Amino acid sequence: MERPHYLSHPSRRGFLKRYAISFVFLSFSIYSFFFSPKTLPVSRPVFSGIFLFPSILLFLYGEVSRKTTTYIVNDRGVYRNYSFFSKKSSYIPLATVEKTTFYQSIPERLLGVGTVEMWGEENLSIRFDDIRDPQKVSDMINSLSGVRWKPERLK
Repeated sequence: MERPHYLSHPSRRGFLKRYAISFVFLSFSIYSFFFSPKTLPVSRPVFSGIFLFPSILLFLYGEVSRKTTTYIVNDRGVYRNYSFFSKKSSYIPLATVEKTTFYQSIPERLLGVGTVEMWGEENLSIRFDDIRDPQKVSDMINSLSGVRWKPERLK
């Protein structure tokens, strides 16, 4: 297989909101373990575990979903692979890419991440979510596929 032009996983920066929520649950867990009132109907470790369990699950979900998704752009096409217990792969040949777009919300712009979406023939589409430098990746795919972006004039 030829060397890819782009090979990446979703960025940790894109999963920052999940990690922040996980941190909040972890903070509640620690606080409830040391400072919870003694009049609770359950013991402190059990009450603390109620917050600790979602914290661990959110963090693991973020890391596993990030590590199991791979984005690849090479001379033949654009791939999105997901492989954990099952395997799912999406592919659009570069010759059939008709349109690419990238978008970033305000927090994503501050973090330098975003989403690139590509459309091919027959309404096939692939999204690269939470990647670094989405405009750079979009421009690279456009140049490899021969798509020329022409801004439309507003009337």
